[in-house]
Amino acid sequence: MAVVTMKQLLESGVHFGHQARRWNPKMKRFIFMERNGIHIIDLQQTLTRVEDAYTFMRDLAGSGGQILFVGTKKQAQESIAEEAKRAGMHYINQRWLGGFLTNFVTIQKRINRLNELHERKERGDFATMPKKDAQRLEDEAVKLICQKMADAVIEGRSMFDASRKEATPEDMGYAPATTASEIEGGIGVPRAKRTPRVYEPEEEDEFPIGGAPVEADKEVEES
Repeated sequence: MAVVTMKQLLESGVHFGHQARRWNPKMKRFIFMERNGIHIIDLQQTLTRVEDAYTFMRDLAGSGGQILFVGTKKQAQESIAEEAKRAGMHYINQRWLGGFLTNFVTIQKRINRLNELHERKERGDFATMPKKDAQRLEDEAVKLICQKMADAVIEGRSMFDASRKEATPEDMGYAPATTASEIEGGIGVPRAKRTPRVYEPEEEDEFPIGGAPVEADKEVEES
């Protein structure tokens, strides 16, 4: 029996991708077409990939392996938490810590150290040692947590800066640049501050746009 059907994928909107202008070229082979500026995912490939993922995770869990469910986007957070808990597995649905996998050796050392400090405090080790040493260890624990919070802020700022760089002038509430100075500046002019253009006919223009002949206008004014 199939893990999932094409009908289920279509009804769930799995075929809708991101805006075409924000795509990753490495995903080209999984894109079926573009429609109204949105990439449409090749669901035939999705069916195959879901089957492969299901088989892999089933075999891994069957051999006692651990699986980490990850989904930090707002629309995925609730589902990630619910399904991970239902499966009895770990999950991350808030913020992905930079280097969590690629630099896990270092992160694991810090986690182990933090756990060690917590265990020593619960056992009452801090109460039996000199006050100065106990304070030093507590300071170390506080420092470790503060470092992680600072890392979170730094990473968040870098993500914010990156999103601003990717944003177009229209996304930021600017009208497209049209004049030479605006184009040279690399950004449009705020819509609220854009000065409306007034048509001024050239000397050789016989008729102003949308108006009667110039001579006829003069006759009307004289009368």
